[in-house]
Amino acid sequence: MITQACDMGTQGGAEYDHGGARRRARRVLRSHLVRTDGPSRADGPVPYGHPGHRKATLMTTSPRSLAATARRLLLRPLPLAYLALVAAVVCWVLADHYLVAHADASMAGVWIFFSTAPVSLAFAALPTALFWIGPVVGALVNALVLGVLAERFGGRGRARSRAA
Repeated sequence: MITQACDMGTQGGAEYDHGGARRRARRVLRSHLVRTDGPSRADGPVPYGHPGHRKATLMTTSPRSLAATARRLLLRPLPLAYLALVAAVVCWVLADHYLVAHADASMAGVWIFFSTAPVSLAFAALPTALFWIGPVVGALVNALVLGVLAERFGGRGRARSRAA
């Protein structure tokens, strides 16, 4: 397929190179071709629209690491506001526990788990040492989900794609 896409022209059965243009075009196509779907025919290209037409996907962006993707998602305004809300709830619970005298037990501690549910509630059955990992993991997972939703349905991303 690459050689068929890179043929610059033939005249009277003889191929012309036109100063290396064919080699350059082949090199560019090979460097950007990620994958191809569908069967190929040995006797030539399959016409476009045919069920066996080969569709090439070009690489348009560089692959990101998991940490870079998580950082990009967590630094959006919606996930940051959610994490600030969770931090405020934790500060309120700690202030209630250490600064306020209660006649009997306070139920303020459950708000940490409620604000990071449903992921944190899965950790509620674990022993005490692992019990407090639940709100941390729950807050991060929820913030990542909010980041994905904000990126997918946010207004700035759509305005950028319309301008392109």
